[in-house]
Amino acid sequence: LQKFQFDCIGENLTDNEKGIAGSLKEFGLMLEEVATDWSSTIERSELQLIKPLEDFRKEHIHGYRNAKKSFDKASERYYKQLEHTLGLSHKKKGQHLQESDNELHAHKKIFHKEALNYVYKLQEVQERKKFEFVEHLLMFMQVYFNFFHQSHETANDCKDYMKDLQMRLVSTREQYEGAREKTKTLMRKMSDHPEAAEDSAGSGMRWFTSKWTKYFCMYTKENKLFQMLTPYHQPTSAISLNQSTSSSFVEPMIVKTCTRRVTDSIDKRFCFDLEVESGKRSLLTFQAVSDLDRRKWMSVMDGREPEYIPTKFKLDENGFRVIEKVIAEIERRGVEHEGIYRLVGVLSKVDFLLQQAVNPATCDSVDFSNESEWEINTLTSALKSAFRNLPEPILTFELHRDFINAAKPKSAFIPSAFLVEETENLNHQEAPSEPTVPNSQSTEEDESTSPGKTPTSPGKTPTTPSFLWGANDGPTSRPRSSAVVKSRGSRSPTEEVTPTVARTLFSCAGEHPEELSFQPGMLIREVERTEEPGWLRGMLNGKVGLVPENYIEFI
Repeated sequence: LQKFQFDCIGENLTDNEKGIAGSLKEFGLMLEEVATDWSSTIERSELQLIKPLEDFRKEHIHGYRNAKKSFDKASERYYKQLEHTLGLSHKKKGQHLQESDNELHAHKKIFHKEALNYVYKLQEVQERKKFEFVEHLLMFMQVYFNFFHQSHETANDCKDYMKDLQMRLVSTREQYEGAREKTKTLMRKMSDHPEAAEDSAGSGMRWFTSKWTKYFCMYTKENKLFQMLTPYHQPTSAISLNQSTSSSFVEPMIVKTCTRRVTDSIDKRFCFDLEVESGKRSLLTFQAVSDLDRRKWMSVMDGREPEYIPTKFKLDENGFRVIEKVIAEIERRGVEHEGIYRLVGVLSKVDFLLQQAVNPATCDSVDFSNESEWEINTLTSALKSAFRNLPEPILTFELHRDFINAAKPKSAFIPSAFLVEETENLNHQEAPSEPTVPNSQSTEEDESTSPGKTPTSPGKTPTTPSFLWGANDGPTSRPRSSAVVKSRGSRSPTEEVTPTVARTLFSCAGEHPEELSFQPGMLIREVERTEEPGWLRGMLNGKVGLVPENYIEFI
């Protein structure tokens, strides 16, 4: 007893706690004086001392262990659901994300309840043992001193001390009763309003790149101090395998700025960036547990929204040099990549590449040939973004037909049948850049709907007006094409088409006000030939306009 010490919660002990802790040493000194008689009566201590302490152990200490087991199970379920929810991409369906968030909220409530109960049981055992353990010892001393006639004088000398100790025990019990009621009231308030938070500080679980390590973070608004602590939690998945089971402390940092992370710039949800000052400035990315939690963090740290400032691009000397380098690099790597322009690169990397390229101070340091740093989709997206952000468009719709006509061969036009044949040949080849069906159709439509060319519909071979081969010439170099170009319902361009009725075979969207838009199966009346080969004029729903000849059949 003289060497026994109480483990206390907190830094400083009150006078009553010091007196209660020191009482055990006094009791040890008293017992030394009656050691001879004590050995003969120790067997009778079962009912006066051992049994009450055993009841205290079974009732309170075992209750604390059960509360700890419940807390560990609730903690396991909550962190498992938390990792699952934060691992979901923002591209998932809204309903799926909402269900996951609701399930996380339910586990969070259970986790908070079990955590509070665990702390309460721990505090209860620590407080009760201060007076109950000593009370049993005191009763033991009082009972046995009645039988110790030899130690009667010793007992009289201890009366004053024992009275003072009794008063301390009563005072400690009263303080415990009052603190217990306040604790229960505070627990109810925290359970009823878990979202309440102070304006001057914030705390909670956060995920931190680049390995997405889990931290318990605290922030104090007065001094802008940000602290991170690895929580006590056994790793349950691959995302936490790099964490130690014991808590580790990270050096506190001073927050300079807080900015919400752009959604498209990262695959994770609820992210925000912190610019901190720890020896040198650095940018850290954190993930909150929910959108509401992120708004609270940004509110307490005076966070701001990201600035959407597109990179201005000009076709000056530096701009032309950048365009030439990007195109040369794309051609060097080859255009056989699938979806080379359809698949977009990461927005943040594209913006960073353009910012470095257009800046005269850093343009020479950009290495476009570094495939590990600049993927092919990043280069193609940068090329598209450069043309998109020009002050004036490089190609207006007004000059569209002029550019098309200027690109046509002067001697003869490329037959649409040749394109169909080449498309069929490509379909039998195994190439990385093999066009998909929609891309093939769009290619044929571009060729078929160009001014001065016979329109070619998907799934239907083109007609053979005279301008395909010339006025008198036939297909001398490709005899196979003469059989291909003969299509169902085609007519010689020299035939006169009398006003009649035709049925549409395919859908068509007019690119100009003079062209008609229609769906398959619609009737076009008063159809007649126009001066432009491959185009007819008809009436649909009271509107007169141009119709591609290969998109209809006469009835």
